[in-house]
Amino acid sequence: MHETAESLFDLKYSLAKNLLKRKISKKKIDDLLIFLQRYITFADQGYNVKFDKEIGALTGNQISMGIREMVLDKAEKKGVEKATISFILSLWETGNYTVSQIASLLKVSEEFVQNTIASK
Repeated sequence: MHETAESLFDLKYSLAKNLLKRKISKKKIDDLLIFLQRYITFADQGYNVKFDKEIGALTGNQISMGIREMVLDKAEKKGVEKATISFILSLWETGNYTVSQIASLLKVSEEFVQNTIASK
């Protein structure tokens, strides 16, 4: 098992290292690194930490937060946005609330509420 985890780590590290050598936009590199971290994980958390540290060394610690934290942050934001959109539509469908009231309740802009309603 340890040998398999070590082989997977070596492959994952090699992919990340080659990716960072290419002239690709920072966003694409970040997205691909997130993919490597999120979908190619280790049962032993130590390897995930080791991977983050190695990527930090490769990038000169230019990544301000660990890749895992980036993944969680993005997932959380998407989850919050989906919940907000769902709630906006639910409130709107009741017919009891105006765009202004919904925006005020959810602490979002009226434009966001209007765009959400228009896109349903």
